[in-house]
Amino acid sequence: MTVAILAETGISILFDDLRPWSKAKVGAQAELLRDKWRKLLVEAHRKGVQVEVRNDKTFRGLSARTFLETVDRLEQALMVGREEDRLERYRYLAMQLALRGFDSQQSLDGLDVLDIPELCITAWDRATLARACLHAEALGEAQRQHQATVHSGQLVVSTGTIAVDASALDDQLDVKNLDKGWQQLNTAIEDFGLGDVQNQKPQAAIASLAKATREGQPVRDTLRHGALLTRLESRRSSLPNIKSALRAWHTFAVCVLGYTTLLFTIPPVESLHVQMFGETFRNKRTASVYITDIAWVCRMMGSSMDWMDEQLTLWLKGARKRELQQGVLRKPCAFLLTELLVLQLVTFCDALDMLDVSVLILVCWYFLLRV
Repeated sequence: MTVAILAETGISILFDDLRPWSKAKVGAQAELLRDKWRKLLVEAHRKGVQVEVRNDKTFRGLSARTFLETVDRLEQALMVGREEDRLERYRYLAMQLALRGFDSQQSLDGLDVLDIPELCITAWDRATLARACLHAEALGEAQRQHQATVHSGQLVVSTGTIAVDASALDDQLDVKNLDKGWQQLNTAIEDFGLGDVQNQKPQAAIASLAKATREGQPVRDTLRHGALLTRLESRRSSLPNIKSALRAWHTFAVCVLGYTTLLFTIPPVESLHVQMFGETFRNKRTASVYITDIAWVCRMMGSSMDWMDEQLTLWLKGARKRELQQGVLRKPCAFLLTELLVLQLVTFCDALDMLDVSVLILVCWYFLLRV
């Protein structure tokens, strides 16, 4: 009877997939329990006990690991305006959504809270789910517009040309990799039979490239890579700072704005997202520099600049004025060095028998060498 009751609870599903326990301290114990459970099932069948093993309803028929991963994704989607004292409630809502067939933030796109009234027990539940649904809908609409642009051919011909994951650009913005790229490019050009390009006339170089193309050499890819390297050289000394800006934006876009489902963080979806990113900085001058770096990356990659609109221009202008105001408020009173103070300092040095220092002070003061 005990075996039949345990089987009805769905314990077999937990024992059929031990991966969720693999990194836990109870991993070895879970394997022992699974072996014991299987022996109990064999013994029950030998005694003629009818045991119905549930393996199709619990966790929506998913493996335990897959179900937990689904709950984790939905929990992140719900934390649009995270409240630290509600973490258990986020988990509960995520689990309830997973049991009802939702698997990701994308599945919340278009959902109305009224469609599942039994899920929202409190007003906080309704507000949290409604906020997550609106956020998912906004990201979904941005993705649909992006896909429509791609399918219409405008992505290549007019506005947005390239959309990428900002983290994927980290290696390209490394100065060491830039130098390595030039070495590889020069080696490839030599393989095309160009030799020393600087000493070749354009017609001769084009003839060599045409021959290499007929032979199946990756001429166009190599030249395209050379064009990218040349564009990167336009801000070679600033590449480390640009990398920092890009990392900060990528983390904010994915973790705060929920860009995970879009598969790209460059270009930004809209101007407001960049303004929100700028508000995370205490120093607005640093925020403006970071936004300028993001814009440079978009231009360098050939991505859409639609997000750089009038609103963002006004935000940058306001950020500069705000920084000036705060600078005036924080600026300490300037120390004014007068002739009286200089003479007092000379008298002090003379008293300490530091005649050389006294002469140095007088020379710097009267010959305007203070700078």
